[in-house]
Amino acid sequence: MHGSICNDQKKSNHQLLPSKEDIVMTPITQLEGILTTLVQLCTMLMEFFGVSILVSTAIKCFLRWLKKDQEIRLTLAQGIALALEFKLGGEVLRTVVVREWAG
Repeated sequence: MHGSICNDQKKSNHQLLPSKEDIVMTPITQLEGILTTLVQLCTMLMEFFGVSILVSTAIKCFLRWLKKDQEIRLTLAQGIALALEFKLGGEVLRTVVVREWAG
């Protein structure tokens, strides 16, 4: 009975440990991981820049509106357009990381 318990424990421990194939990463797999991380970081940065530009433009235009400045519409439109360009760039980068449907 003791022998069967040891065999069962060996089997369960063996199943928990990764195989050599799982541990050894090919250079392509490593590069893919690095590229995925880099693209995700760039996506977050671009989206952060977009939100920052939008918020700063809104605050600046609100302060100019309080002073009755007539050109706030143009400034606001330019700020919104620039912010949307950053957000669009982030979305394009995000689509690079999306995998094809597994079959």
